[in-house]
Amino acid sequence: MTLERRSLELQDRTRKYLVYRPDTVAAKPDILMFFHGSLQSANVIRRFTNGTFDDLATRHGMLAVYPTGVEQHFNDARATLPVAARELGIDDVAFTRAILDELRAEQEIGRVLLCGFSNGGQMVIRLLFDAPGLADAASRIRSAGFGLGLHTSGYAPRRLAALLRDEATRPDWVGFDVKALPEHLPGVTGCTPAVARRMWESLGLLGHAAREFGTAVQLRTTLWSDSIIDRHRDQLREQVRLVFGALPDGAEPELVIQRARDVDADGVYQGPGRA
Repeated sequence: MTLERRSLELQDRTRKYLVYRPDTVAAKPDILMFFHGSLQSANVIRRFTNGTFDDLATRHGMLAVYPTGVEQHFNDARATLPVAARELGIDDVAFTRAILDELRAEQEIGRVLLCGFSNGGQMVIRLLFDAPGLADAASRIRSAGFGLGLHTSGYAPRRLAALLRDEATRPDWVGFDVKALPEHLPGVTGCTPAVARRMWESLGLLGHAAREFGTAVQLRTTLWSDSIIDRHRDQLREQVRLVFGALPDGAEPELVIQRARDVDADGVYQGPGRA
């Protein structure tokens, strides 16, 4: 196999990406493009996933492509995104197109399959809606033998409803980041009250999908000691129960609690490597 470290010029800056090429590649290889999460890079996500997508590419004769975001983020589909990629107006849809154009100029390619983690998963959603036809639909991922998963905070309920409505694009599993009560979300995430309301609307949509279609949903939040989330943890659980509703078997939904490490009472990181 070879690992190609590539770059291209776009928006007066150098953008980088990796191409993993197995020893045996199909005559018209599919492209498996994986977008990393926040504060990661192409190199980091290959290690983070323990080579899983390199292995998939090897088994199916595909090329695995790993783009790197600007300052470790992609300008994804979220309405509120306080990172440089959004502030600088980075066009990651154009970046994705440019990568595929380079690969197509070198050889004929087959399907384009998009995957992503966290910020990268939100980037995939942006591509599916903002660049129709750029990549094969989510149904192609399932037809290739992969399960379809989605990690979201639900900021775009209309988009989520469209995915859930169509059997071809309906995720098998959704990880939903509840974060906080609607009235606390602006203070926790920096979003507007309108976005907070939309996020909780999505929670109700997922409850319906769980009961109607059997969609597996994991509800979770991250808290730290004496945070506003921690102080209202019981109310958050109760509100999740009321909005999400019962599971298909009648059981109540579980809110998984993740604890942030090395942060102060305001959620600011204070651990090793802090600038």
